[in-house]
Amino acid sequence: MTSTTEFAGTLSDGNTFGWYIADHPEDIGRLVGTSETVSGFFVYPGQGDEVEDRMKSDVWLLTEKGLLHYFVDTEKGTTEVLAIPLAAISRVTVRTEGIAEKPTFHSGALHKVKSSTASVTLLDGSAPLEFCGKDWMSGWGNHPPEAAVAGALGFFQGLPVVLLG
Repeated sequence: MTSTTEFAGTLSDGNTFGWYIADHPEDIGRLVGTSETVSGFFVYPGQGDEVEDRMKSDVWLLTEKGLLHYFVDTEKGTTEVLAIPLAAISRVTVRTEGIAEKPTFHSGALHKVKSSTASVTLLDGSAPLEFCGKDWMSGWGNHPPEAAVAGALGFFQGLPVVLLG
């Protein structure tokens, strides 16, 4: 868990958040708004072989007030923002499998993230939000930056704590 001020300082890391967010950190700063802490974040890398080629930035943030989603597609020139307050969430499930099989080429944190899945069910009856560490890992070409790993680990570990108290 980190203060929103400290978190805002990490947004300029283009290797983790992509060039658009690194150049426009105030957008996520406004999204986080009056939240005091960010427990974790889940960054899906956008298209492009290199970080600077990313055409999309897709970030989920976990704060003490709920889940926040920021998505930008620079090709289309669109931005989507979604705030899901704690009161809108009915159930959170986080599973971690295969930890005993920790390969030597993964850090412990990276292996935990890769082995984790989460599902967040909303009270409105819509389809659950699904987060899969294995898919996340593949999206990073199996080489995510350390900041993305730390953010994702905080996200998975914080979901049940923050959202269900």
